[in-house]
Amino acid sequence: MSIPPVDEHLFHLPSKEGYEEIYKKAFPEENSQVEDSDYKHLASPVSLSDDGYNIFLIEWGQQGKLVYGEDGEKNWLGEVVMKIGEFQGVVNEAYKKFFDNAESIRMQ
Repeated sequence: MSIPPVDEHLFHLPSKEGYEEIYKKAFPEENSQVEDSDYKHLASPVSLSDDGYNIFLIEWGQQGKLVYGEDGEKNWLGEVVMKIGEFQGVVNEAYKKFFDNAESIRMQ
């Protein structure tokens, strides 16, 4: 994530409301006046997004929160709270392991 997903307002909203607000920014309606989508908080792998599932990361202070749901702003499903940076750490470690394994296979 090149832009830190920090937002005090969204973090302190109940997760259902935060999900709805972020969803509207990431996927504005076609007839809205919004010119650009805001993907700052989008953390879904493409394969999940293609299947209609969305995961958004919000950070504030020393905590991060993943809020997730099915396609549509009103389809919030849940949240996971963690330490700030924990999500990025897990993704980076998985990415590194994947490419380390791919490199070792190529060298065989």
